[in-house]
This record gives sequence, structure tokens and C-alpha cells, in this order.
Amino acid sequence: ETRMNDVEALTRGLAGVAVARELEARGAGACLVCFCARIGSGVGCGAGVGEVRVPRALAGTRALAEGSYFGTEAAIAAALRVPQLRDTQRGDKLAGLLAGRAFTKAQMFMQIAASNRAGQQDADPTPSVLESTVGKAFGVSVLVQHAPYYSVHVCIWDHYGICQSVFIPDPSRGKSLDDSQCAHVVDVLTVNAFKKAIAACPARRQPALLELCLPRSIGGSSIVHTPLLPRVSGMVKRNGSEHSLCFISADGSISDELPKYPTRHLFSGSFNPFHDGHRDMLRVVERQNPQGLVFVELPVFNAAKAPLAKHAVLARICQFAGRWNAVISKAGLFVDKARIFPNTVFVVGLDTALRVIDKRFYGNSDEKTINTLEEIKQLGCSFLVAGRVVDKRNDQTGSGQVTFSSLAPGLPFPQYHSLFADMESFRIRDVSSTQLRLLKKRGAR
Repeated sequence: ETRMNDVEALTRGLAGVAVARELEARGAGACLVCFCARIGSGVGCGAGVGEVRVPRALAGTRALAEGSYFGTEAAIAAALRVPQLRDTQRGDKLAGLLAGRAFTKAQMFMQIAASNRAGQQDADPTPSVLESTVGKAFGVSVLVQHAPYYSVHVCIWDHYGICQSVFIPDPSRGKSLDDSQCAHVVDVLTVNAFKKAIAACPARRQPALLELCLPRSIGGSSIVHTPLLPRVSGMVKRNGSEHSLCFISADGSISDELPKYPTRHLFSGSFNPFHDGHRDMLRVVERQNPQGLVFVELPVFNAAKAPLAKHAVLARICQFAGRWNAVISKAGLFVDKARIFPNTVFVVGLDTALRVIDKRFYGNSDEKTINTLEEIKQLGCSFLVAGRVVDKRNDQTGSGQVTFSSLAPGLPFPQYHSLFADMESFRIRDVSSTQLRLLKKRGAR
């Protein structure tokens, strides 16, 4: 009973009357996925899960609400699919991770609905296509912390930004809030966060949501909205931004610089869509480098492909919300990446590694190839190469895959083969983004 009461109290603001009326007025559907947690309170022991019913206020709209409640740190860690929580005292980071995971789930629901509609051609449609066909996806988290101090965090992820609404009670009270006060705080924070999030959507009229205030006797709140669209719009223009990269952490914080870690592993790709093979590669690297920074890179410019439009960048970068650190850059070539990310290990597949060392991609010039590889080496960068699955009938190694080291004797420029290392304990799945698009299937969620 305690767990279910917490679910009801913590999710009341998720689909409140004001938000529902706004959705009805806009004539658009929405998918709201909410992850709620209360930790450090000594109640709600064990992981409880409860489905949030769509309230009467949402009747007549194409809206879906789903919620899950986690009562312990172990339950939160299981939901995030990590061995244990890191930096749990930072409520904003934990709320961001939970909202990001909820957002990836909301995107999945909306894409299922979109793919079921006649004439839908995209396996992973852009935000504008989703909104015009089935509605808008939101990921919401509500986090109530009792230690090291009492606080309430509400975070909302959508394609256009991340909104954090925080409440810290008046320290003179000397105690936490009761259930009714907590429910009221969650209502206020959620409605205010939705107001900011919906107002940031492009080509939308200003929503008729009024910002609510909390009684001064309870405490104060603050709200911060970090928009993604302006940053992405600047990045997709070759001369449109003074920044060479945009780093988006898994918890939703955004920076123009990479955080400092002892080691850095970068996995670059178009991720259209992000699939199980990509995910498996990242998990292997994370296991082998638990104290390092592992992140994906989405280059908006590519030497072999057309530049990405801003809505395509938004759709692809949001695939990593709550799961992986990601960076948007303008570096289309690995030598450009080495200049922006020195002392970094580039995680690549075998086909990509072979192209890096193939002089055909350097105008058939030995000199240009050597100069490029030498610059990458001098910048302290190297490559971690995942093998490629081979036909068992033609498998001479018995490992089920062909690796860079197995091909090295026949490859040119042996003086630079030390830049390439095989990824151990990995067998890539026989899957590709191109095949998923042709089959109109979704990527990994």
C-alpha cells in the first residue's frame, strides 16, 4: 500500500488537467512515460511498479501515460541497467538519467504507432514527422530524495531540450514534507516544467499554461530549460557556430567541452538507427574501461554522405538519452576528429579500419596517407577495431570472425599497424543500420 500510494502521489502531476487541456487544444497526441523514485526515506522497501491510468481529463485525446515506481537505489540501478548508481547525491543527474530512459521508451511507443500507419516510410522518423502523424514524445522523471538533504526533482526530456525543475524546502523547517505537501510540490513542478518544454517546441503557439507558485512557508523552487534546437541549428551550418562540438551527457547536461577522464573512447557513426551491434560494442568498451569516458559521436558532415538536417540530428542524438554520453561535431574525417579529440581511442568496425589505411581514400597518394596516419599518431589517438562475422564455411580461424590482426600481414603501411588493436571478447551481431531501414525496423531501445 505504501508503494502504490507513493506512485499515486508522485505521478499526479504527470497528466494533470492543465496539461491535458493543452494537448486537447492543440489537437495533438502525446506519449508520456514517467519514472518515479523515492530513496533514502526508509519506506517503500523493494522495487514497486505501478501503471498510471490515463485520467478522465485525457479522454478524447490520443495520449498514453505509463509510469513506474522505484523504491530503492538498487531498483533505480536496475532500471538504468547499471551495476550501481554513481554520484547519487546529485539529484539532478539521477533525475536526468531516469527522464532520458523514459524518453527513449516514449520514442519507441510513438515510432510503433507511426510505423503502423499507412504510408509511413521511415524506420526512425524525425520529430516533425512524428508530431504530424501520431503526436509528441515526453520522458518525465520525478525524484524525491531524503538524503543527504530533502529535495524534489522533476525532469522532462523531449526532442527539443531538457527541462529541470527543482524544489528544496526551507531549511528552517527542519523536516521533510508530508505526503500531501509532496504531492502538491510535484504537481507544481511538473506543470511548470511542461510549460517550459511545450513552449520551446517550434511552430507552436504559446501554451495556455500558467506558471504556478509554491507557498513561501514550504520552500522555493527553480526551473531551468536547456534547449537543444538552437545548438543543433548552429552545428549543421558549416560556419553557423563558433563551437566545434556539443557534448550531451547521458543525464542531459550540455557542454562545449568534454569532461576530463583518464581515458576516452569515441564511437563515431551515423546511427540511422542505433542498433544492437552498436550497443554491444559500447558495452564491451565500457566493461573494459570502467573509469574512462565512453561516448558516441554524431558528425553532421561526412566525407561520403550528405550533411544532416537539424531534425535528423535531433532524432538520432535523442536515441542515446539516459543511456550514453553523446557529442555532435563537424568532424567528418578521423584526422579532424583527432584534432578535436586528442589522446582518444576511436572505436570502429573492421570495414572502417580498412578504409582508414586504404590510400584510395587519400587520392591514391602514399604521401597523403602517411601524413594523415602520422598526424593521428602524433595526436595520441589510436583505433579499437571490432571484428566482422564471417561465413562459418569459410572460417579459417575458428573464431567466427575476421579481425584486423588476421588481415594485417596483407595490409599496406605496416609501420602504422600498431595504431589498430582488436576488440577482445566481442562478436558483432549480423545487423546493419541499412538493413534495418530497408526492412522498416526500429533500432535498439
